[in-house]
Amino acid sequence: MLTRKKAPIEDYSSVPLGALRQCVRHLDAEQMRQLIAFEECHAGRHRALEVLHDRLYQLEHGVEPSVRPRGEVPHGALDPDLR
Repeated sequence: MLTRKKAPIEDYSSVPLGALRQCVRHLDAEQMRQLIAFEECHAGRHRALEVLHDRLYQLEHGVEPSVRPRGEVPHGALDPDLR
């Protein structure tokens, strides 16, 4: 099982559940696995895990991560240009 000390989304714990689905759309399958591991190890919120597992399933079955317009950073997301 993967464990994470830090989520692949900055300030993940402050992302409202209602915004979670939109916030993770740019993550790839590996990043989703990391985020699921982080959620399982830290908060274990059932509804959040459902959203994350649903998105991972989509990615594993051909859905591509969304591409954000340049400069647009969803709540809590790490801007790849600033890493």
